[in-house]
Amino acid sequence: MILFFDDQLFIGFMSLKNEVLVLLIGTNEKVANQLIDDAPATRYCRSVFLLLKKENAMRVDEFVPLYRRLLAHARMEVISVQVVVLLYQKWLKYPMIVEDMEILQKKLMKNKVSEHLWLQFIRSSALDKTSRTMQKARVHLLANAINSGVLEKEELNTYGIVIDTILRITIHPDDHRILKRGFGRDSSHFYRCMFFVIRRLVKQKTDKLELAEIIRRHFSPADRTLPWSEAVKEFYEVLELKLPANYLLHLNRLEIRKMYFLYSQQPGLFSKLRFDQSEKLTLKTFVRFLFQDFMISGVFLHAFCEDTMNDHEKEWFIDELKGRNIVHSALLPTRLTKKAAHFFRCMTEDVGLSVSRSLIYAQVSTLVEDRAFALAVAFGVRNITQADFWIETISGLHRKGLQSGDVQEVMDYINEKVFVRGEVIDLKHKKLENLKREIEAWHEQLRAQTLLRRIGTRKLPDAEIPEFIILIDDSVYAIKQLKRTNELFDEGSSLSHCVYTYRKYCMRKETFIFSLRRFDLNSPEIPLVTIELDRFSRIHQAKGKFNRQATDEEKSIIRMWALENKLKYAS
Repeated sequence: MILFFDDQLFIGFMSLKNEVLVLLIGTNEKVANQLIDDAPATRYCRSVFLLLKKENAMRVDEFVPLYRRLLAHARMEVISVQVVVLLYQKWLKYPMIVEDMEILQKKLMKNKVSEHLWLQFIRSSALDKTSRTMQKARVHLLANAINSGVLEKEELNTYGIVIDTILRITIHPDDHRILKRGFGRDSSHFYRCMFFVIRRLVKQKTDKLELAEIIRRHFSPADRTLPWSEAVKEFYEVLELKLPANYLLHLNRLEIRKMYFLYSQQPGLFSKLRFDQSEKLTLKTFVRFLFQDFMISGVFLHAFCEDTMNDHEKEWFIDELKGRNIVHSALLPTRLTKKAAHFFRCMTEDVGLSVSRSLIYAQVSTLVEDRAFALAVAFGVRNITQADFWIETISGLHRKGLQSGDVQEVMDYINEKVFVRGEVIDLKHKKLENLKREIEAWHEQLRAQTLLRRIGTRKLPDAEIPEFIILIDDSVYAIKQLKRTNELFDEGSSLSHCVYTYRKYCMRKETFIFSLRRFDLNSPEIPLVTIELDRFSRIHQAKGKFNRQATDEEKSIIRMWALENKLKYAS
């Protein structure tokens, strides 16, 4: 191996090492200046002392024995004067770098360290940015990477950035001991996965900056993408074969986990995967392409991509992926008929409902054949475990003439009577007209309870949505949250509706109540519309005085508010 230094001098590594070591053992700076021998080893040592003196003459004699100790190791050859100087510069600021180099030498098994690797190591060590424990763990990780053959000698010049990235990567504290022992245990499989991906991307001649980005994106945070296993290896190989070039680089950790979840449940989907190259590939388009020949509810796919499924819903999704009929899944919100299950499976569009509420929607739709009515019922169910009661009750009232616009008001009244006060209502024999009169009387009672707002006023949870203000003509309109129970009461009294009964749901953070108000120059603020926002940041309903629907102008203001705060409008 040949080495350049001082732009002219060539030194043969193998023949030099022993001679250099002999000279470094008995030579100090003063003696080196007196050397007149023109042999390569003598000229090398003279150059080293000369350049180190220019950097910092006071500590040369302290540094030389450390370099001699490094050089005495079997895996290190003589390095160029310039690299020695760079090491000296680093050592002056961070003396522990020599210990780090010794650790790397000991861990490298049969691999000898090239000068380029040392150069990259010295340049890349994040010496002043991390704790000592973190830095030592990174050195062990780098040693394992080299021993694993992540980079071959001819690739170091092109992909030295891998060394830089590994020496700056975030390492979980629990991994420090694992890295020191090596990759002998399952808990270290995460790093095996990293090396596998790096190796595949290097073979594809991936741009070095993109390669560094994927290492940082997928393997740097403590929140690991995937634990290593043969299945994970197969998964990455499938992605490499099926995905367009370099798409893997643009996937975040959540998307990788989601893709692997689908692969682990139904690997056959990936064997038939095909893409329309004219479309931009995102997680949603990937999922759509994946399931283009597999019948599954669009509600599931939307919730999967948005990561909004609870544990039960994920189990139902797995049942669907494995080809089981959801009718037989455990802990469904309602007794689902096969007709309703088929309706649910054929739902291709998201209707603004969770998976559980979509099942309720499907069940009601097959009973009343009125989509708007079924949607109102699904939105109106407060407690999912009470779904069967509501489906039976409201479907019966639909046969008596109940329309979708009155569903919410009727459900509020029944909920207050049955589930809050524990009363019994004979809805089977009650006429719809009589029920509506009872509801009106209930509203009157609420309006009459003036004293109630003064007793036990409580603060409600904050939705953390700022007040929205807009000027239209000569009036100022504002939408703000009602943050106390007495504000709910005042709102209900002003607009003659039952928003005060929502206080329990507000306390449980299931519902947040907002009020659209007008501020005129010569009059106090006037409540116009009460807005209910659910815990998924969706506008559930917007009602004016006596539960009237919002006007077009009011709806326009609400839409602007929703757009500014990234809310969904469910009505």
